[in-house]
Amino acid sequence: MDSVWTYWAFGAMMLALFWMLARSVANASRQRLRQQLGLSTNYPVTAKESATLMAFKNIDATLRNTFPSMSDTRRQALAREVLRDSGVYCRRA
Repeated sequence: MDSVWTYWAFGAMMLALFWMLARSVANASRQRLRQQLGLSTNYPVTAKESATLMAFKNIDATLRNTFPSMSDTRRQALAREVLRDSGVYCRRA
């Protein structure tokens, strides 16, 4: 009977570790994206910043599929220009 609880405890610990790893990877990705846009890396995200982040992700993914040989730096600069032209993003990087 004790070994069953040991397995359950081990499984719960592994699940918790996996969740913490996934959360830290997601936070790092979100922070890297905010740095690329020149936004504050402090949390929480405002509604306008959230809309900007989603638009940047969508445009970046579209450009990645359309121009697969374009460098990441050039593609992200082009995505920022598209956001500036549409009025979603007004900062100069």
